[in-house]
Formats: sequence, C-alpha cells, structure tokens
Amino acid sequence: MTGTASADTEPGLQVCFILECHGRPDSGRPPFRANLPAPGIPTFALMNLFILPRQLRFRYNFRIGQPWAYADLNAPFSYPVYKSPARLESERAAIRSQHPVVYRRDNLTENSVLRRIDEQFAQWPVASRNALRQTVEQVYNRGVLAGPASGLGGRQPIRILQTDGLQSSLAGYHLQGDALILFVEGQLQNGFSGGRDSVLSMLMPLLQPDLQPQTELTQKLLDEQLALLSPVVGEVAEGSLIVRSGQVVDQEVFDRLESLRKIYRGNETVDRYRPALYTGYLVIVISALSLLLTFLWLLRRDILLDSRKLTLLILLVVGACVVYSLAQGSSKVNMMMLPLCILPLVTRAFFDTRTALFTHVLTMLILGAIASGGYEFVFMQVTAGMVAIFSIVNMNRRSQLFLAAGLILMAYLVSFFGLTLINEGRLDAFHLPVLIWLLVNALLTLLAYPLIFFIEKSFGVTSDFTLMELTDFNSELLREMSLKAPGTFQHSDRVAHVLHRKPKHLGESTRRTFV
Repeated sequence: MTGTASADTEPGLQVCFILECHGRPDSGRPPFRANLPAPGIPTFALMNLFILPRQLRFRYNFRIGQPWAYADLNAPFSYPVYKSPARLESERAAIRSQHPVVYRRDNLTENSVLRRIDEQFAQWPVASRNALRQTVEQVYNRGVLAGPASGLGGRQPIRILQTDGLQSSLAGYHLQGDALILFVEGQLQNGFSGGRDSVLSMLMPLLQPDLQPQTELTQKLLDEQLALLSPVVGEVAEGSLIVRSGQVVDQEVFDRLESLRKIYRGNETVDRYRPALYTGYLVIVISALSLLLTFLWLLRRDILLDSRKLTLLILLVVGACVVYSLAQGSSKVNMMMLPLCILPLVTRAFFDTRTALFTHVLTMLILGAIASGGYEFVFMQVTAGMVAIFSIVNMNRRSQLFLAAGLILMAYLVSFFGLTLINEGRLDAFHLPVLIWLLVNALLTLLAYPLIFFIEKSFGVTSDFTLMELTDFNSELLREMSLKAPGTFQHSDRVAHVLHRKPKHLGESTRRTFV
C-alpha cells in the first residue's frame, strides 16, 4: 500500500515540480536577468525615448471650408507664404506645356535635295526643273520640322538654333505633315498646269526635314526655367493677423497656416527651440511612465517588484516608441502599415488584460505628441489595440492570432472610414492604396508570435501560449501522469480548478493559477 502510494505519487510530484518551476530563473539554464535596479529602469526608458523629438508640433488643426476653432492667430515672426503643392504643380505643368522646343537647322539638307532633283529630273525641260528648284527653295525658306505631325500646335513657340544663337519662332510658320503637302501643291500651281499630282508624288519623298529637335538642349532649358519658379507667393509680417476666430478657412488662409506649420517643422526652428522641445517631451514621458508605475503599484505590485517583468514591460513601451520614431523619419515607410497593435498582443501574452490595455493607451498617448494625425492617430490606434486585446482575452488556440489580425484590420477600416467622412466630407481619400497599407499592417501584426517566443527565451518569462501547452491534457507528460498516477492526477486537477476560481487573490492570471 505504501509502496503503491509512493509509486503513484512520484510521477505526480515530478509533474508538479516541473509546472511549478517552469519559467523560474533557477530552473535549468538561468535566463536573462535585468542588471538594472528597478529605479534605474524608468531612467533607461527616458534616455531611449529622447529619440522622439524631431520637430516642433503645430498644435492647430485646420481644413479648407471649416471655421477656425481657436482664438485669433497672429504671426509670431515674419515668414514667407509658400505656394500649395497643387498650385506649384499647376505652374510647372503650364511651363512644360508652353516651353518652346529647340530645333537645329541643317543647311546642307536643302543643297542635298536640290542635287537629287537635278539628278532625278535631268531629262525634264529646264523651265520645269527650275520650277521644282524654286518650290524646294520656298519650302526650305519656311523650314520643315522633324517629328510627329501632331506634336506641336500652330501657336506654340519654338526656338531654332543657328550659328548666331537661338531664334524664336512659331510652330505654325514652319511646314510639317499636311501643311507641307498643301504648301507644295500651292507652289506647283504656278509652274505645272497639268500632271501636278504625279509631280507631287515624285517630289514629296525627296523633301527631308531640315529642322531637327534637340531633346537634351530643350530639357536643359526647361530645367533652368523650372528652377527659376519661386515657391513663395508672399510674406506675412510679424504680429499681423493670420486668421480670426470663427473665420472660414479659405485657400489663402490655408496657405498662410500651412506655411507657418512648415516653418515650425524646419530644422532652424527646431534648433532654436530644442531645449524647450526636449523639456516638453521629458515632461510627457515622465508623466506617462509615472502613471504606468502607479498603476502597477496599486493593481499589479508583483510586476513592479519583479525586475524581469518590469524591464520587459518598459522595454516594450520604449521599443514601440523607437520603431515609430524611426519609421516617421523615413520617407520610404508609410505610417499606415506600421503594426503598433503588436504591443498590446505581446503585452497580453505575458500579463493580464488591464496591464496590456493600460500600457497600450499610455504608449499611444506618448506617440500622439509626435504623430502627424494627432487625434486621428490616437483614436485609430487605441481602438485597434482594444479590439486586439479583446480578441485574445480567452486564449485557447494559437490560431486566434489570425482572428485578431482580421479584427484589427476591421477596426482600422471602420475608424478610417468614420474619420474620413468627418474630416473630408467625402470618400475620395478612402482609396485602394490605403486599403493595401492597412492590410499589410494587419499581416505584419502576426510577427507578434515569433516575438513572443523570442521574449520567452530571452527574459525567462512564460506566456499564455506556453501555459496553453502545459494545460493540454493530451501532452505526453500529463497523459503519462494520468496513466501511472491517476489519483495524483485527479487531485491536482481538482486543486487547479479551485485555484482557477480565485486568481485575483493570488495576483495571477486564471491560466497561470490553473497551471
């Protein structure tokens, strides 16, 4: 009896020992342990978050056709008013359409054509040959343009490169295509009374263009003219009124406000206000981290007192901020595709729902200070983060990450749809590229799975995915325990269910207490 009990108990004790010691620093190879003391972790985070300041934030939101919702705004300093991108592009397009094409006149072409006429029509009477020569001379006095007949309009200016420089002219004055045929027909009427069509059919193949387009020179002159186009349309003097409170923002006011915002984002302005800029970000980051530490002290003191867990939580916040800041500084990355919802998914895998939600909201509030969208950015990211957390509250299968990615995509689409209607009043901005970027965002969210595995191995903490595997009764270890020590197995199962009902008193998640 005693021997049986001992035999039955030994495997059960082994299982309990393995489940109890899983993820602890003293089990097997010691995992990564934070060398920083708990008070030094926020300092480390603040040093890393100094990568955030890149530009001064223009605190006003405005759109054409909407009233100015702030107090009267006066110019803090004198600054130039820049043309809008649409206006600049329109002026560039006008310059391109009206820019003269440069041609080079080849004086040898006329002599070559006259020589071929003398050879081909040597048997003709002298008077007929002279009439043909006179027609050719009249044609080349006007000039024959090379290139497609429909390439130029009659009133479009051109320039002809000659030995004495560039000569201005109009494309309609010179001959090309049908205009060349009509001109030759008119000249042949004076010298040929009959058989004019046959003469025309023999003469036309001999007429070669003597005005050849100079593509490189034309492009060079065009680039010089585009470079002279000024991006500035005016200037706002210091102290002058930019916009009144309640005034409807029209195109002129919009250009003044947009120019002021561009000045704020310039490097010179940032250098001037850099101390204040860093101080402001320091206050924001300290406030956010103080709230996070207060939350942990009141509701999750076990995380605050565990250096590994606290280091992991702080590094997740720092990592999200650094990745977003680096992506914002790159012109090749569209911010719509940045998978910030990885943060709540990873946090939820190691901590409880409240911690994941609180951490995600505070991180998005920090990033909202540098995001170009401001309120729109915070609303979209907080909404999608909440959906991500809700989708894995009861994590039973790893495939729920794919469901979470789909729900995150739906949250982004609904949020962007509503914000587009509010801001634009139309759906023009809701086009295919936006949908593609949001889809890429949802797919990149699946990177949370390998990231969770990497964090487990690096920090020696246990995620809900590992806990799922440990509570699977079909696993080899638990199946062997149920066969060799059924009494211990049933007893452990009952105790686990009792603990499963009291997780709040134990300071653990329900799945962890069950394990």
